[in-house]
Amino acid sequence: MEENNIINNATVFKYYVKFNNETGFQAGEYKLAKNMKLGEIVESLKTGKILVDPLFTVTIPEGTTIEQVADIFAEETSIKKKEFLNKMKKQKFVKSFIVKYPELLNEDEILKKGIRYPLEGYLFPLTYPFYEKDPTIEHVVNLMLEQTNKRIMTYQQDIIEKNMTVHEVITMASLIEEEAVSEEDRKMISEVFYNRMNNDPEMPLQTDPTVLYALGEHKDRVLYEDLEVDSPYNTYENKGLPIGPISNFRENALQAALFPEDLIISIS
Repeated sequence: MEENNIINNATVFKYYVKFNNETGFQAGEYKLAKNMKLGEIVESLKTGKILVDPLFTVTIPEGTTIEQVADIFAEETSIKKKEFLNKMKKQKFVKSFIVKYPELLNEDEILKKGIRYPLEGYLFPLTYPFYEKDPTIEHVVNLMLEQTNKRIMTYQQDIIEKNMTVHEVITMASLIEEEAVSEEDRKMISEVFYNRMNNDPEMPLQTDPTVLYALGEHKDRVLYEDLEVDSPYNTYENKGLPIGPISNFRENALQAALFPEDLIISIS
């Protein structure tokens, strides 16, 4: 509010709130006038009555890759696709979010050699409201990371008990998102993947969506020759999880990654 000249001094405002024992502020986007008194500002923040309607919204579907996210924002906003994708590859840009979300983003994993886009899989699918005509890429990415972080932190203890990193769980969730449709199928697919990794470490996961991601193109049918693509994302050529996520995910895919169907599959 100080930066936008709504109040003259942030410290004075804090003392005013503390001295008057003001509590119960409502989260939201507010339209505040420069001629409002401190009491009027506090009342607005407590009642939530002066909320601003978004200028527009942008919907990011489940199972969306960063390149598809770039397409959506290029169509819905003034952000250029090439500019968005260039930012996604800049380490300085990515590291600014690692500092902001240290429990979500692990530098060693997301900046590992071979990763196509460090934030792939981390941009949560949702309908996002925007209150300014030309949002910046930083603002857009922060909104989506904030949503992913919120959900991941809910399952933080479960991830620890699973003896996996956040990156590994998100990677698994992205595979499940791309491989299965229904919630029941997701849990079964999850168990199949875990059985393959745990019962026979030499058996690759062999999931076609990783091949398509490695190829960087959509195909109705994966050919035998496609299975041999040289990529750390290809789960036919590499054992265990791919190097990173291949898309974003909905929350039930995350839940399936953490709580798979209780199946017993013996692999010989």
